[in-house]
Amino acid sequence: MPLHSHRNDISYNTVDTLLETSSAAALQLKVKDREIANKCELLALPDDALLQILLYCGAYDVDENVKLVCRRLHNTTSLSLELWREFCIVTGKAKIEKSTNTTNILSSTSEEQNFYRQYYYRSPCVGDEGDFDTINEALSVVPRTPSAKFDVEDESLSFSGIGTIVLLPGVHREKIQISGEQWSEGDTLKSLAIRAAFPSIGAAIIHHESRQVSGRDAPSDIKNQPCISVSTRDDANTLEDVVEKAICVSISHLRILHSTPGADIWGGNTAVLIDGPRAHVKIDNCVLQSDSGRGLVVINQAQLQMSRSSILHCAATGFYLGDRGSRAKITQSNIVCNGFGSRRFASDEEQREMEAMVAAARFGRPIQRDVEVVPPGHSGIYIESSLAWIEDSLISGNSLTGLSVVRSGFVNLAGSDITDNGSEDPIMIEDAHDVHDTNRLQGMISIRGGIVEGVGHLANNYTSIESYDGDRRLFKGGFVRGSYSYLEEELTVERLENATS
Repeated sequence: MPLHSHRNDISYNTVDTLLETSSAAALQLKVKDREIANKCELLALPDDALLQILLYCGAYDVDENVKLVCRRLHNTTSLSLELWREFCIVTGKAKIEKSTNTTNILSSTSEEQNFYRQYYYRSPCVGDEGDFDTINEALSVVPRTPSAKFDVEDESLSFSGIGTIVLLPGVHREKIQISGEQWSEGDTLKSLAIRAAFPSIGAAIIHHESRQVSGRDAPSDIKNQPCISVSTRDDANTLEDVVEKAICVSISHLRILHSTPGADIWGGNTAVLIDGPRAHVKIDNCVLQSDSGRGLVVINQAQLQMSRSSILHCAATGFYLGDRGSRAKITQSNIVCNGFGSRRFASDEEQREMEAMVAAARFGRPIQRDVEVVPPGHSGIYIESSLAWIEDSLISGNSLTGLSVVRSGFVNLAGSDITDNGSEDPIMIEDAHDVHDTNRLQGMISIRGGIVEGVGHLANNYTSIESYDGDRRLFKGGFVRGSYSYLEEELTVERLENATS
């Protein structure tokens, strides 16, 4: 019999009936004495006990089913507020800022004005027990416009003002494409965020194609595909009908792993791709790795802000910034052990082809161009015809140079360690106007071609530090930046030495 037909039946106002409305709750709730529970009316339960039962039901069951048979929840505003507040906490949608003896719960006069309920639905969570099974499903519903500001704030919780996709702990296997939203001059950029539900635990996004579909015979629609793509460029636009687009995306507390067939690092073989005017991306506390290509690519006037993150173990360049108008700011990050090629992941035939290609390049012979593996010999960071600010970062252990600046690129470099990279020169500057080597200014600031060093009297270090008695951690002659937990797993001397041998 349909649930709605029993809406006014008081006999359904019991714990047993409440559990029948939610299969998840029925499986998870453990009641020692079922007979007592079956006879207990919800009206007789204290608020805290009823709250725990409702939490087991889940947000969608409460909204769609439970509320129809639980008159107490439907009519008691304070209980509803506290319940939806707890839903935001247990799913990681609201972050606990501090512990307080008293909880300042926002007030409302109706369910429609329940801030916690509104916030819950603005922030879809993804995972086995989440609102959606995939990130792409959540992308179809997450709002791109900022929420209205509230006059009263919950003192113990912090809430994001933009639509946020929250990833529950675990591995999320999919390829993500985020397109720009229609934009005109004077408009505020539409924005969204993707983050781990619980920063101390994190979550992983993996785009990996199995070896069975790799190589030259792999379908073109799976070759050289990024794990995460943020783009404002629409191939469908014509010169007569160009639609300008914009988007701002924040990504935090995630591990992004990428491996795809193909070797076209200029055509999309990268873990994260940011492409197009007004494509703005903020990356914080993340780890990026590509077994088949580059780690992070920013092109065609896109903009990046990256902090407390790491790009490591990429087959090609760790971070590439290209095209006039593109900009990037990197702070407190690690770009280490990149550019050693895809030899660890190639088949035996591909391995032989790559070794032949490397030998041909060494002796000046023609190079076969259809090889499906990435050869070694890439920089940690490559800046081409664009602007970058790099501060307080570790650029170390990369195959070629730590930093390459070419074709009128310009970099402000300060307070960083550029040590133990493959090339004798830690920085390579290649441009016609860079023939004159150094023009030194006062103090520790110097201009060398496309590099401005030591701004703010933060000198860079190019000499390996052999030992250090303090608490900071050394790697390849420099100090590891940030405190992201995944680095403790990845930045072990043994593994990195094996990767670079």
